[in-house]
Amino acid sequence: MKNLVMIAFVIVCAFAMTAHSQQEVGTNVSMIELIANPDRFNGKPVLVRGYLRLEHEGDVLYLSETDFLHGIPKNGLWVERSPEMTRDIEKLDSNYVLLLGIFNPRNKGHRSLASGSIEKVRSCTLWSKTKEPIALRLRESK
Repeated sequence: MKNLVMIAFVIVCAFAMTAHSQQEVGTNVSMIELIANPDRFNGKPVLVRGYLRLEHEGDVLYLSETDFLHGIPKNGLWVERSPEMTRDIEKLDSNYVLLLGIFNPRNKGHRSLASGSIEKVRSCTLWSKTKEPIALRLRESK
């Protein structure tokens, strides 16, 4: 009987941890989907990839480096920078990242130029270096 109770406890803990981790991860979504359907993701945790620029009054996750270079902030989301992002600025800035945070379509950042924001950033990791794109690294490793 004691073993049965222990097994039941382990199963319940596993389900609880799975539900919690799904909530922590957020919905894996493209920036295009966020911009096109802002109300669908309002206030929800999202996991999104893009080209990150970290600069004074310009912390923005762009759809691509081209959007940054040509001054198209509507193809971007304002980013509420975390302390970890500031610490890792040299690694993250001007590269493609995977960002996890809460989507807010109403906060459009400095001068309301962006199409929404990612707030309460939980993680920001390097996805692909601009000067060493992931596709080229993968091709070379074959």
